[in-house]
Amino acid sequence: DSGGFQVFSLAYGSVEDELNMKSRAKRENWTNTVEKISEEGCRFRSYRDGSKVLLTPESSVQAQKAYRSDIIVPLDELPPYHISEERLTHSVFLSHRWEARSLKEHLKDVRQQAMYCVVHGGVSEALRAHSAAYLSSLPFD
Repeated sequence: DSGGFQVFSLAYGSVEDELNMKSRAKRENWTNTVEKISEEGCRFRSYRDGSKVLLTPESSVQAQKAYRSDIIVPLDELPPYHISEERLTHSVFLSHRWEARSLKEHLKDVRQQAMYCVVHGGVSEALRAHSAAYLSSLPFD
């Protein structure tokens, strides 16, 4: 796994909470450990010791290769369900750039490992179609 879903859960809580519009941020003892999601990757604080961690598309692929994963998933941003079309569009294009970087890292040393892409676009049919078309143009397995 790339870590994208884990980043989502650190920032927003469970998918069930998100779909039911129950933000973790409204809970008493919860702290969002995601500090920044940017072109570089995702910077967050470890839930164990509070140290800062930077997860990049490249480091995600390297970790999955070290675990000898049969199928590698590129790092992507999994945005919350209830966001604006503008924010969703930004997320789709950021994920595309991250997926391309992940693929480039993977192709440096393919081994016997496959890499699958992750189509994005949320509830937008047009964004999902664009995402599928773009990712299909890249040499994912």
